[in-house]
Amino acid sequence: MSLPSIQSIGQADISKITSSQVIIDLRSIAKELIENAIDAKANKIDIIFTNYGIDSIQIQDNGKGIEPKDFETVCLRSHTSKIENFEDLNKLTTLGFRGEALNSICSLTEKLTIKTTNNDIYPKCHVLNYDQLGELTKQITEVGGTNYKSGCQIVIEKLFYNLPVRLKNFVKNSKKEFRKATSFIIKYLIIFPEIKFSVYNVMNGKKNLILSSRGGEKTTMIDNLISVFGNNNNKNLLPLDIRINDDITLDGFISSYSFGLGSSARDRQFLYINKRPVVLKKLEKLINDVYKSFNHVQVPIYIINIIINPNLIDVNLTPDKTSILIQREGEVLELIREKLQEFYEIQDVTIIPKNENSQLKSLIINVQQEKPEAPAAEETKLFVEDDLDTSYPVIGSTGSSKIPKEGAPNTIPSQKFDITVIDSLDFPQEPMFDKEPPKEKATPPQDESQSLNHVNEESSNVHESSSLNITEHSMHQEDETCNHDDKHGENFFPVQDQADESLTIDIGGRRFDDERPAKRFKKVRVSTLYKQKSTCSTQHVLESLESLTKFECASSNTNPELNLNADLEEAEIYHINKQDFLDMGLIGQFNLGFILVNHNSNLFIIDQHASDEKFNFEKLMSSFQIKQQPLMMPINLDLNVMDEMLVLDNQETFKNNGFKLTINDDGAAGKRLSLVSLPVYKNSMFTVDDFHELINLISEEPNNKNLKISKIRRILAMKACRSSIMIGSSLSKSKMNEIVKNLSTLDKPWNCPHGRPTMRHLVESKSLSSNRLDYEL
Repeated sequence: MSLPSIQSIGQADISKITSSQVIIDLRSIAKELIENAIDAKANKIDIIFTNYGIDSIQIQDNGKGIEPKDFETVCLRSHTSKIENFEDLNKLTTLGFRGEALNSICSLTEKLTIKTTNNDIYPKCHVLNYDQLGELTKQITEVGGTNYKSGCQIVIEKLFYNLPVRLKNFVKNSKKEFRKATSFIIKYLIIFPEIKFSVYNVMNGKKNLILSSRGGEKTTMIDNLISVFGNNNNKNLLPLDIRINDDITLDGFISSYSFGLGSSARDRQFLYINKRPVVLKKLEKLINDVYKSFNHVQVPIYIINIIINPNLIDVNLTPDKTSILIQREGEVLELIREKLQEFYEIQDVTIIPKNENSQLKSLIINVQQEKPEAPAAEETKLFVEDDLDTSYPVIGSTGSSKIPKEGAPNTIPSQKFDITVIDSLDFPQEPMFDKEPPKEKATPPQDESQSLNHVNEESSNVHESSSLNITEHSMHQEDETCNHDDKHGENFFPVQDQADESLTIDIGGRRFDDERPAKRFKKVRVSTLYKQKSTCSTQHVLESLESLTKFECASSNTNPELNLNADLEEAEIYHINKQDFLDMGLIGQFNLGFILVNHNSNLFIIDQHASDEKFNFEKLMSSFQIKQQPLMMPINLDLNVMDEMLVLDNQETFKNNGFKLTINDDGAAGKRLSLVSLPVYKNSMFTVDDFHELINLISEEPNNKNLKISKIRRILAMKACRSSIMIGSSLSKSKMNEIVKNLSTLDKPWNCPHGRPTMRHLVESKSLSSNRLDYEL
């Protein structure tokens, strides 16, 4: 059978194929038409969706309108008045430029109608109909039909009618698509405060205002931000006007780094280039990283418009024009980092706590090497900023922690730690562990206490320094090399289902013999589960410090490299899948509290109580129904527009958490919802704050249908704990198999709801083979 010959595709099919890439959803339709209105110098734009856009989308503006000479070409592909040739992209001043939007919409909609007028013919208007190829099929003139004396009205009916798969998906997720479109419209509403935007949704013949802005020359970006998201920290933004170089300027607003003036979510971060909404992941990360270097517990709220010479960027990368290429991007980003750093360093900011229990947790830990015969001890200071949850106990405000005797696991007997808390506010003074460590201080062997000095003497090409500075840190809390078991696994560091932290180390304070400052070392990120090979002994810590302080420089052109601990480099990485629990071989029960299993020549220990508790907890999370307490007087909710839409889209989740709502369709946007019942459970009290907590949870995990507020989670965690197999219970072989197999069915089987790990790796089975001869007769 011969292959078909190459031939041309029909024009209608070409149009449909290419248009499907330009117009992919409701958001892209709204984007293209709004940009056309802005380019037409409109200062009033109305967007009207009927049945969330399923039936029709209508956009009307008071811009310049369409000239009669352009009626036949306005919807043809690659026809535009914004550029004449490719070189014009180097001086682009408009949002659109390709001439594809209207033609693509024609290809994917059953009917497209344009009404246009101007001051010369008003109140008359021209009514234009176009076919799927963008060709004018009908033109009439009528009186009325437009709200403005000049401008356009574009009506799109039956979007995606000729793409059955996309249409089915659009109808099924219409509310979600509508919310995405509205979220994108907000980007234009923020950056163009002088334009009055109005967004409506028509349901059952009733026109509901969803979103609006005031418009006018006196309206600011902050005004529009507050109108959408409310007053929460939006009034406290700092004006941003930073000149990066002759071609680039940063303009807008950003949060102060004072504690409590940032945000816990990134829903109020708006980035633009020449007022064009863009997605630049590297720049977004840079801004957040700089802010976190001053306020490590929050993220900034910002509206940043990068004003840049058009010939330094390429916007013609993707159909939606939100991805942009910047010349010498690396240099530009580094300049922006430096300027933002300087911007925050000159801010005279007072620390404002969120509440009386909040605290900036900055610690200076003085580690002093004890040398009995030395006249003076060298002192090393480690600067640590801990991102801790204030709901967990911490070390006392000021004091000295005694080290237990040598031989006890997880201790460093040769060191004394002087811990000082800086800028501390009130913290609950609770013990860190169930039992205080022994007061006796161990005396280290002489060779260990001198090993650090020996390291410094060997480094002849490096000037000695008295400080080892750790300027950034965070730890991936996957393994417990220094674990202290408390009664319920409530660790000093809170353990979540999925830890996402990393270790970053900078070593400074040393110079080469040629007087040039040493370059900053590579940052080392540790983010995988490593096999536990030893406890925190003195020798282990000294060897680690030796590997960090020792480096060689073969020549002046060779950069020094950080030598990691040999144990870390050689450690094996284990990847455990939930399905692996089905293949694990049962060995037996240990100490009436743990189950020993093997998998791929590795020995694992499973906590029988934590595993059964997590299984019971997830079962309760999916099936537990909390009771509702009707209120004598409904609580009228005052929400921002986006939160109100989120609640309307997730009413079932709120109902499952005990919140019953009524909706006033005639109310103003943000004020249409009322609470008529709250959850109730025994002695637990629930308030409107719990309702707002659930809104935040849904915004972070929109696809999780089993979300529960923290109070309900604590209730269910306690119920699961009390009903689970306890430590000390003897288990049959079938029961042990059941516990292990149950872990494969869980969403997150790695930790119990209190943070206690369900499983730990013990040893590689083949490493035990060399010892078997010792036990043979």
